[in-house]
Amino acid sequence: WLDSAQKAAALGYFIYDFEKEQFFISEATAQIFGVGQSGWFSVERWMSLVAPEDKTQILVAHEQAIAQRQRLHEQYRILRDDTGQQRWIQVWTEVDGQLPTKATRMIGIVQDITERKQADEQLDQYRHQLESQVRLDPLTGIANRLALEEALHSEWRRAARNGQAIALLMIDLDHFKAYNDTYGHVQGDACLRRVAQVLAANIGRESEMVARYGGEEFMVLLPGVSLEHAQVCGRHLVDAVRSLALPHTGTSVEGGVVTISLGVACVQPGPYQTQELEGITALVQSADEALYVAKQTGRNRCAVAD
Repeated sequence: WLDSAQKAAALGYFIYDFEKEQFFISEATAQIFGVGQSGWFSVERWMSLVAPEDKTQILVAHEQAIAQRQRLHEQYRILRDDTGQQRWIQVWTEVDGQLPTKATRMIGIVQDITERKQADEQLDQYRHQLESQVRLDPLTGIANRLALEEALHSEWRRAARNGQAIALLMIDLDHFKAYNDTYGHVQGDACLRRVAQVLAANIGRESEMVARYGGEEFMVLLPGVSLEHAQVCGRHLVDAVRSLALPHTGTSVEGGVVTISLGVACVQPGPYQTQELEGITALVQSADEALYVAKQTGRNRCAVAD
């Protein structure tokens, strides 16, 4: 009756005898491990079926449970004896006996949870994709304002801990309203995508981020760089966008092509600075003020905040 109930519930039971140092496994447990038949089962054989990456962790967990007479609940991978296929199992055990001298065995149940694990992994991947999409600008495919703000806070704290600087570039397409009026919003969207692509292509390190801040505004986050390096990067981005040579008859910039204006701000957070939000707000404001200077002095250029 117990064997039939285990098969119906997809559960197996086992008993570990301390004196014999062997397991006694049920038929359902034998099927889960792919060992053919129930009966006595050596510790060495059990360990040979545990996935190599889980062996140490699982052995330590069992030894602690036995020594401290605690219940054990573990999930780990095995390689079935008959097929070599990797499967996930879940194990619950408890030590039988109240005193160490009277504890003679560990009893437990085991369940194959491979399908559930696979479903959980798929769900995690789906959740990760959704979270990624929430942080992507749907038009340009680069990071959006939410992703930038999260990265700003993270990098601000890192810069404060490591005594490093953090730079921010604020970018605006020159005369973009005139571009939309001249070429239409569909072409305007295509222009934003091209500019986003060239900005992203000209950012070097993995920790650096290009984000669409809103409308025709973009931002570039440069962690751990000096003001001089940020200036060089800013000038390079201005040149890269101008080199696209996208026609723009509505601009006042010489050459009649799409260009950007760019403001650079850089700060080194102090190790004891706790006003994180205020510091980030000031950094963004400084970059915005530098952008205003770039526009007022002719556009198609990079300006630096005081």
